[in-house]
Amino acid sequence: MKTEKEAKRSYFYHWGVMISLTVFYFLSRIPLIYAGFGSDNDSILYGATAKTILETGVYGLSRRPGFPLYEQLLALFLRFDGWVLINWITAIISFMILIIFYQIMSFYKYTKQEKILLSIFLAVFHTFWISSTSVIDYNWAFFFIMSAYLALLYKRWELSALCLAMAIGFRLTSGIFGVPFLFYMFKRSEMRRYLLPYFLLTGLMSFVFYAPCFLRYGLDFLRPAVLSHSCLMTSSSFC
Repeated sequence: MKTEKEAKRSYFYHWGVMISLTVFYFLSRIPLIYAGFGSDNDSILYGATAKTILETGVYGLSRRPGFPLYEQLLALFLRFDGWVLINWITAIISFMILIIFYQIMSFYKYTKQEKILLSIFLAVFHTFWISSTSVIDYNWAFFFIMSAYLALLYKRWELSALCLAMAIGFRLTSGIFGVPFLFYMFKRSEMRRYLLPYFLLTGLMSFVFYAPCFLRYGLDFLRPAVLSHSCLMTSSSFC
């Protein structure tokens, strides 16, 4: 048993480390936040598409199969400010991923040292780092996937289904995570009765989020596309 003095020392040490990591996270992102769209060609396509949506009021794909929530969200952000604002919000969303990751580890009874070390590992992982400061959808979809899993752990299946649908709205391939989520629910007898409602709610909301794609392109938006130089030069090009 820890003494009261040891407990206080452990408490202040833990929060001191967490605050230090928070400061390190944002300081390490600032140079990249102000460096433009990002290093991925897709970031340029997103920028061109958002500008076109803002100017015309008509939804268009940046590339197949479309990323409707992210593309329309970028157009909304662009109305208020430039890409610096978008990069800042992406950095904040990515920081929230670390918080959710920490909460998931707490659910599984990881030690404080393990939670801190694994959080640091995720924060400095190069793909996560770059995606946290770029005009790219990866970490937005990742945020909602992690949120869906955390909600599922606490048996909030409605919230989990909505978060998974939003992840799909940001990136269609996020739907693959529905497989382990449904398996997780099947393995827990108290959650089996929610399997069908979970599937239906996720499917319905995903369809709603992809409605702009269906309305403009029908099922053609699902066809494979080859990225060409002309795609990079043409805003909202359907090629």
